[in-house]
Amino acid sequence: LGINAFFLAPALVNSAYLVFLLYRSNFTLIPDFSVITRNDLKRFMNYGFAGTLTMLATFLLISIDRWIINHFHGLDKTGIYNQTYMLGQMSIMAIITVLNAAFNPYLINNIEKNKKSTDIYISNTFRWYFYIIFPMAVYISLYAQEIATLLLGPDFREAWHIIPLIAFGFMLDGLCHFSSIKLKFFNRLRMLYLGVFIATGVNLSLNLYLVPQMEYTIAAYTTLFSYLVLFAFYYLSASSDYLHSKNNRRFVLLIACVMIAQVLIHLAIKPHLPDYHPFILTGAEFVIF
Repeated sequence: LGINAFFLAPALVNSAYLVFLLYRSNFTLIPDFSVITRNDLKRFMNYGFAGTLTMLATFLLISIDRWIINHFHGLDKTGIYNQTYMLGQMSIMAIITVLNAAFNPYLINNIEKNKKSTDIYISNTFRWYFYIIFPMAVYISLYAQEIATLLLGPDFREAWHIIPLIAFGFMLDGLCHFSSIKLKFFNRLRMLYLGVFIATGVNLSLNLYLVPQMEYTIAAYTTLFSYLVLFAFYYLSASSDYLHSKNNRRFVLLIACVMIAQVLIHLAIKPHLPDYHPFILTGAEFVIF
């Protein structure tokens, strides 16, 4: 199967899990059209069309680099890149999934009641979201080599330095949620998939130009830049203002200063740590931070 196995295996596992859930929940696949009006069906089709295009573009955004690396550098390098990429992705996405599950009910309930205060609700939620997600992205980056050593085989650890790029890329993807939820509520669904297609086009173009000339790990840099483009597009398209808030800017600056201080302490201490028990000492440093 070659590179296709990277994508077919998760699809098969998810399909089997879906069948299990449908069986256990006694869910019927045949809807009762008598309770669905024409207007409801039209809204479902419009939203489903936009959602399908967005999901398709997102899949291309996060996977196109694998095919390009495979073409120019071979399956071995693709496998190393893929495993390291997945480690960086899962490390941060596990946190983002929990945060979205926690904050979405608050945002949806309040925006449905008072659309005019959407920016206020998003601004308040962003502050706590950033308070959690940014430090975690920094910690994953600081201890990327240790994480790779613990969880990856010896042949896959050579690309550990792309973990920070992947972590911060998906952090930006998580922050896109605040603008995308506003686009959804104000019925600007076209901007959702248009933004992802633009980011995918940027990622594809940069990869086709840079990957043949440089190391395969350059794909992680292009992916990070593509997520930055996506974040900027969503933020501007939704006319978001949570980064314009004086309180939020002050809060972001404070958290950033604290994390910069910790990074500097880490870089100053690391060369002087003894070679024995490195994980114990690293864990102690993390607890102190």
